[in-house]
Amino acid sequence: MPRIPRLDAPGSVHHVMNRGARRTDLFGDDETYLQFLHLLGQLPERFGVKVHGYAIMPNHFHLLLEAGGKGLGTAMQFIQSGYSRWLNRERVWDGPVWKARYRSRLVHDD
Repeated sequence: MPRIPRLDAPGSVHHVMNRGARRTDLFGDDETYLQFLHLLGQLPERFGVKVHGYAIMPNHFHLLLEAGGKGLGTAMQFIQSGYSRWLNRERVWDGPVWKARYRSRLVHDD
């Protein structure tokens, strides 16, 4: 069964979130937070995505993003796969880091 397409037209604002596979802690020390923030900081220049806010907890994250011309999918692929590769190398893990595809809710107003 095909996935429902995401509504991420340029300028649309989204609450984006994802959690660690098996509820595993993915963050917890300065190095892990800084690596995720480093990737997050590249979204505006690389993908035209504006970062309006973020919250990073030990086993999940929440982002408030405004979609750019390339949409959210490519930006989220960049941040999640980049962080997954880095974390798997750092912790000598094998396998998925994230529970599933990121979740995204369209924000209609303040």
